[in-house]
Amino acid sequence: MKSGWLRFGDSWNLQLSPPPSEVAVISGLRKAGRWQHALALLAVMPEKSIRRDVITYNSVMAALKNAGQWETTMQLMQLMCAAGMPLRTSTYMLSDGRQTSVNTSEHEEEKTEEGKELAVLMVQVSLMSGQELEPVQIVANQTVIVMCQEVLRQLVPSVQRISLLHEGNVLPMQATVGSCLRDGDAVTVLVRPNALMLQQADLDTGLSTRLVDGARWVGETLVMDSVLACAAPRWDVVPDMQKNFAVEATIKLFEWPNPEWRGTIISQHGPGTGWELRCGGSSVTALFTTSLGGHNELIMKWERRGTGAWHHVCMIYEAETHQLIVVCDGTDRDSKKVVGDFRPLDDLVHVGRNPVWSDRGIVGEIRNAAVWPDGFGFGLEDLPSRARARIEEAKASEEARNREEEISGELKTAVA
Repeated sequence: MKSGWLRFGDSWNLQLSPPPSEVAVISGLRKAGRWQHALALLAVMPEKSIRRDVITYNSVMAALKNAGQWETTMQLMQLMCAAGMPLRTSTYMLSDGRQTSVNTSEHEEEKTEEGKELAVLMVQVSLMSGQELEPVQIVANQTVIVMCQEVLRQLVPSVQRISLLHEGNVLPMQATVGSCLRDGDAVTVLVRPNALMLQQADLDTGLSTRLVDGARWVGETLVMDSVLACAAPRWDVVPDMQKNFAVEATIKLFEWPNPEWRGTIISQHGPGTGWELRCGGSSVTALFTTSLGGHNELIMKWERRGTGAWHHVCMIYEAETHQLIVVCDGTDRDSKKVVGDFRPLDDLVHVGRNPVWSDRGIVGEIRNAAVWPDGFGFGLEDLPSRARARIEEAKASEEARNREEEISGELKTAVA
């Protein structure tokens, strides 16, 4: 493994804001003076798998402030703190009874209206390091994804995937530039790893990830209550055996599949071709189909398998050594040599059930599922610490989710 490979930060985590429709509804309720309904909508957002962030809390607090509900506003701020929500300059500070917000939903609406009046916007662009790039001139009704492509032209070939941030918020890829920015605004470029990462909305296109047969989101965790459930992100993956390739996921199973070939975790696999990472029986298996080796199956016996606990599983093809490698929890590993050319499958990647076989899926939860189609930003020597970090992150998310449910119960009690 070459230690000099370019590595991107492993700890990055894009926290996408809730759908604009939710914020717009809350804003409408504020204008209508229906603060009780705004508070109730905030309470049920987790049940709809919508993450509450500073913007949504601020929008509800604006409705409470307009209605003179200062005591309830203070209670909501306390719940924000209890949930670990950062209090930024955009949060209503009520100690002196005055609003200091500069980034409320009302302000965003005004900015949107002003943006619509501009046919062309000039946007200042800089990297996270502070380095300034050439400004981008773009028509206001173009989407953010088009603007990303304009910025990428200044960064290729070393950078292939980016997101744009404005005032700390990630700009939605499908939104129009004019709905997010005004003429002269500045954006910061967040360079993302060259990997396909499972999110509710695809980070490259902004399109919602397709869910099949009952799969659902709870925050950024994909939950599959039956072996039929899966997600089908719009990922175009064709492994090149001259380059490194990797697949990883953090999983918690409610049931351990039996026998070994049933528990598909991530796959792009059909009869006679494809690749697949799966678990079941007494093992974790990587499958990589080549022109010479056929179905190259690497079956690693795994003693620490089990249900109810988070595990990190990883499948790697290392081009320099032609080794197919399986690593579980960063330490348990096995490998075998594969030869030939990869035989591609012109089909979607699936997270969860392999749709070619109805009984090849898992019942459980998946986080941080990712495919590195053209190299990968970590080395085998990093996998123990990487796995620990992913598992601890999953545990922390689960604890936060449980606390979120408690807060929702408290909010519902307050509404009643």
